[in-house]
This record gives sequence, C-alpha cells and structure tokens, in this order.
Amino acid sequence: MPRRGDGNPAGHRTCRFPPIRFPLGWDNVKSLLPCAILLCGLMLPMSDLHAQNQHEMNQQAFEDFQKADAELNKTYNRLLAKLDDIGKQKLRAAQRAWVAFRDAQAEFEADDMRDGSAAPLLHSGSRARNTRDRTAALKEHLKELESR
Repeated sequence: MPRRGDGNPAGHRTCRFPPIRFPLGWDNVKSLLPCAILLCGLMLPMSDLHAQNQHEMNQQAFEDFQKADAELNKTYNRLLAKLDDIGKQKLRAAQRAWVAFRDAQAEFEADDMRDGSAAPLLHSGSRARNTRDRTAALKEHLKELESR
C-alpha cells in the first residue's frame, strides 16, 4: 500500500492523540506492572475478592443475602419499636406476606436455571436484591415516623 509523507498508509486517518511516551522506558514500566497489580490487590479487603468457581459464587451470593437479611431484621425491629400495637400487627402481617413474596419470586427467578449449578446463585441473588429493596422501604417509613 502506498504511504504518504506522515508514515500512515494512504487512505487511513492520522491519529489525533499524541503517542504515549514513558520517561523510564517501556521495559522499566513493564517491570513495575506486577508490583502495581500486587499493590492494588493488597488494598482490597479480603471480603471484596470474588469467587472463582460456581460453588464459591453460590456461597458468596448466599452470604450477601445473609448480610442483607441481617440489615433488614435490624431495620424491621427499629421500626416495630416505634409503632403502637395496631401498627405492629399490620407491620407483622405485611412482613409475613412480603417474605412469602420474596421467596416465591426467588424461586421463579431461579427457575431460569432449573436443576443447573447456577440456580442457587440466582435464588440468593434475587432474595438479596429484594431484601435490600425492602430494607430501603422500611428505612424510609422509619424516617417518616421519626420526622413527625
């Protein structure tokens, strides 16, 4: 292919960005990359490391659900303490119905991978997501009660 005076093949656009220059030289930069990657890895807490196989992903999703459920229970109990007897009865009934919905929804979503190894991942993921949403709704209700 014929070349123009700027070294680019004819018909190709010239790059508008200046070339990247490494003051230490590329070989020095390449030797520092493993150290930089290791340093970034050390800065992450161990709990943020992600699972590598399906069993570990399923376990991590279940642990995420357990954390979300613990937060929900804490918020639920704080809200329950602010209500009178009638309000408590209504919240308990609503919560029982919501738990039934959450679990049925998780079953439905996990059915996409029926009998597959990823079904528990979808099940726990759905439960965690819906639990976080419910926690946010209860926190909002609690906030409204406290502002009265």
